[in-house]
Amino acid sequence: MRQGDPANFRLIQIGGDDLQRLMKRAVERQYFTVPWPVAEYDALIVQPPT
Repeated sequence: MRQGDPANFRLIQIGGDDLQRLMKRAVERQYFTVPWPVAEYDALIVQPPT
């Protein structure tokens, strides 16, 4: 975190009954992420659409 007042950040540890309650509502998700480097993005903007 490169910006902001460190005094406003805190670490919250969760476990026990609180974690069990949240885990009952867990949703399985399966997906892919594709890295999109800035250089690739910039190169696509320069090229005319095909």
